[in-house]
Amino acid sequence: MNVFGPEMPSEEVWNTSLRLHEQFLRQFARRYLESGGLYNAAKHGLALTPQEEAGVAFAGILDQHGPAIHNLTVRHTPSQPIPRWTEVIHWVESDKLMALTSCAITQIRMLVANRT
Repeated sequence: MNVFGPEMPSEEVWNTSLRLHEQFLRQFARRYLESGGLYNAAKHGLALTPQEEAGVAFAGILDQHGPAIHNLTVRHTPSQPIPRWTEVIHWVESDKLMALTSCAITQIRMLVANRT
C-alpha cells in the first residue's frame, strides 16, 4: 500500500516526514511513560475514587477543571530529601488521548506499509 500516491516522494521529503513521525511518536511514548504512576496505582488498587469534576484555579492563570482521577505517589525533591506521600490529580481528557492514540497507530501503520 503506497499512501503517497503513484510515485514515492523525494528523499528530502521522505526524510523530513520520517523525522516528524519520529518526533511525534517519541513525544507520544514519553507522555505515556511519564504517566506510569497513574496506571500502576489503578492496577494495584491505589488510585483514589475518581471524581466527576475537580478543579484548581490560580488567579485565572493556571485553571484546570474536569473529570479527574486522584492517586498517591511518593515524591522527593532536592529541597526535601525525605520521601513523602503526595496526592496527585490527573485530569482525564479521553477525547484527546483517543485522538493521539489513533494518530500514533496510523503513523506506525504508514511507516510499516511504506518501508523500503
